[in-house]
Amino acid sequence: MIKIFSLSALFLLATLLTSAQQRDSSYYRKINDPATSFVQLKEGYKIFSQNWGTGKIKILFLHGGPGNSHEYFEIFKEQLPLDKYSLYVYNQLGSYYSDQPADTTLWNIPRFVNEVEQVRAFYHLDKFYLAGHSWGGLLAMEYALKYPGRLKGLIISNKSYSQKKLIDTRTALTIKTAKELNASEKTIEEIKNNKRISDTSEDKKINIAFSRQHLVRLDVLPDAMMRNQKHLIRKYGKYFHDRDSWNILDRLQQIKTPTLIIGAKNDFVSQTDLKEMKSRIKDSELYMCPNGGHFDFWDDTTNYFKAFTAFINKIENDPYSTRKININLNKKRIG
Repeated sequence: MIKIFSLSALFLLATLLTSAQQRDSSYYRKINDPATSFVQLKEGYKIFSQNWGTGKIKILFLHGGPGNSHEYFEIFKEQLPLDKYSLYVYNQLGSYYSDQPADTTLWNIPRFVNEVEQVRAFYHLDKFYLAGHSWGGLLAMEYALKYPGRLKGLIISNKSYSQKKLIDTRTALTIKTAKELNASEKTIEEIKNNKRISDTSEDKKINIAFSRQHLVRLDVLPDAMMRNQKHLIRKYGKYFHDRDSWNILDRLQQIKTPTLIIGAKNDFVSQTDLKEMKSRIKDSELYMCPNGGHFDFWDDTTNYFKAFTAFINKIENDPYSTRKININLNKKRIG
């Protein structure tokens, strides 16, 4: 039976990030799972990974954050037949199931891209699909530019080409949410200036409402999403000096890998940004989930996976020709 939780419980967990680093029963269950392997990085640290499925179509997933967990990708092994697909997930360095070193020089985009390559090499992946969500979408785009020959297809979920534009859009939506809740002028000014909301009661109300509208549009949350939130580690984010200024717009045309860009109507990632990405990546298609938020594979599951599998099936059936990836959601879902 799937466990479900309220958004107020989600907010409570989000405020307990210190305790989230303690090892719990999920950790020990995961590390003893036969699907688990630990990848030894050249930097000397270990990262947690799992392989689900035995199929010929191989997909490597990159989670969001930095500091989220692979756990929210568990829905993919429920939606995709594991005799057709082999799914590979891992926890990036600094995330809950992996090592969490104190060396602040590790927190930069090029090293994280190289980490993707080390995981790929560990699993001997070649001509595989790379699927990045949110921050993972940033890494996926950077990987596609550095290692284009490795990939068969690229899937970018819920990620703008510019970190500043993403932050600006999210801030504007947060202000809109705060005004709808009749928040104080002080609170609104704190949001505008990217400061912590000092009124804890208003902070809680705004976060719950924003999450329900723009993150996960579900009244109750599945267990995998709750575990991801419980295991969230944000303490390393402050050491990134290249992430907040990241902008790949002028390099998008260099991506030659067939690409699916997925967004959602209610996400805080601007649809305008995603349309711009589609216009610059030559062999690409954009699909907007009509009912989803930032985690659209959870709150708009049917539409998300129809687009996801249609893209892969098109490439599998026509792997070499230059084409437009016409995603027809009226067709019967395949695989």
